[in-house]
Amino acid sequence: MKRFCWVLIVAAISCSPDPPKPQPRKKKPVAEETEEKPFQLRITKHARIHLRSSELPPELGETGFALDLGVHKAEVITRSPGEISLAWQMKERFQVERDRYDEAVLSGSVRSRSWNRTRSLLLPALWEAKPEQDGVALLWLSSEAYSELKDSGQTTWRIAHVGSEEGTLKRIERTVRPLTVNGVPRTVPVLRAESALAEFVIHDHAEEPLILEVKFRKGMGPAERPVTSTKRTRLTLDYRVLEVWILE
Repeated sequence: MKRFCWVLIVAAISCSPDPPKPQPRKKKPVAEETEEKPFQLRITKHARIHLRSSELPPELGETGFALDLGVHKAEVITRSPGEISLAWQMKERFQVERDRYDEAVLSGSVRSRSWNRTRSLLLPALWEAKPEQDGVALLWLSSEAYSELKDSGQTTWRIAHVGSEEGTLKRIERTVRPLTVNGVPRTVPVLRAESALAEFVIHDHAEEPLILEVKFRKGMGPAERPVTSTKRTRLTLDYRVLEVWILE
């Protein structure tokens, strides 16, 4: 009887269906790309460009200390191939008594003719001292210089009133960088380039080659850093665009 039961069990096992074959895993649908395309700047009359070209005071972290101290807030008044002019203002803080500070707003304008054929840039730190200029750029690379930098990888580009180099500017790479536009964090396409004096970050657009950043190499540039006319705020030749306000 036991033998008969074992025969039945073996027969049942031998007749059981084969286990199901493993099925290939279904591929999960590829997530749609959500990364925002690089934003192209379009700067027109009355656009505002906020940039820092001043040393941050050591007490910046104090409660109530305004973050816009020492920030150039430049408004585009005119911009054509023949002339460019900017109106600017900058807040500074100064000590009036041992434990008491006051604030004031400096303002002015800077204008340059024939800027779009130039090979030279006037830095924001020098705007107050040199408000009327001919043949220097204000924040933008000239069209010809941009085309050469983009197509051949280098161009001639000097920094006005600083150094005496020939000013060969060489492209390093095309990339992107963050920039606040109308209060919204954006990503903009840029060209990174360098000369013997400094490194540049330039908006990668033929109609808007805005120079977003100039950073001098260590030990380059004049030993004496410029100051405002009131001598209350020390400026830097370096500058970095913090945010742009434009019409969209």
